[in-house]
Amino acid sequence: MKQFQIFMSLLLVSFLVGCYSKAPDGFPRVYPATITVTQDGKLLEGAVVILESLTEHTRWSVGGKTDATGSVQPATVQGNHSVVGVPAEDFLVTITKNPVVEIDQTVDPETLTPQERDRLNAEYEQKMIEARKAVGIPEILGDPQKTPLRWKITTSGPNILRIEISDYK
Repeated sequence: MKQFQIFMSLLLVSFLVGCYSKAPDGFPRVYPATITVTQDGKLLEGAVVILESLTEHTRWSVGGKTDATGSVQPATVQGNHSVVGVPAEDFLVTITKNPVVEIDQTVDPETLTPQERDRLNAEYEQKMIEARKAVGIPEILGDPQKTPLRWKITTSGPNILRIEISDYK
């Protein structure tokens, strides 16, 4: 029994050491943050929220995707290193949601003429335009050059942002 406990302890230590990922040089200290997105008062699942630093050019990115509760705890990512939390600074906030558009899987692309390929591409683009409108997130919120959303993360928290999409139509 004692050998089994020692073996399990060594296995656990090996696992923890193997899972530890050293932060890259210059990786910022992060703080807890939560964003909740609603659309017409209803929680919005599947919205991609990206935070872009207003203070400096960075080698890391911050963001996440809302869950069934309409919330996301953004993560800061650089390369393969990811930590839940956000650096204390000012950010632009963009929100998008990629629609799902069905395509005809029965068509063999190798057999298409250039005209057929162009027609199918045009149909797909039109379906994407219509699907993006149906999602209902104004384009202004998805454009970092135009978004009116700003957020200052502080070291003292609570760093909670609530966004109602319909306020920006």
